[in-house]
Amino acid sequence: MLVLPALPHDMNDHLIQWFLQSGKIFSQLQCHLEATYSQKLSRLRDMKKKASHLLWWPFTQHSLIPEEKITVIDARVGDMFTIYKVSVSAW
Repeated sequence: MLVLPALPHDMNDHLIQWFLQSGKIFSQLQCHLEATYSQKLSRLRDMKKKASHLLWWPFTQHSLIPEEKITVIDARVGDMFTIYKVSVSAW
């Protein structure tokens, strides 16, 4: 849990001081968000490998679908969804 100091009553005079006091907490928040995002990307990368073994795709011969052709979609009912697709450059 990260706790920021209370906002100053007079924003015009003390806001810069508040930002200076809060800098370490904002840095901790940034590190936490970056670590969480990295873990999510790692799970999505691993899902391609697991997809043909763990998931059932109706009317599909799993052995005919190469791993690089699999598109991972991260979603829950009612949420926005994210598609993780690595594009291979032709260069």
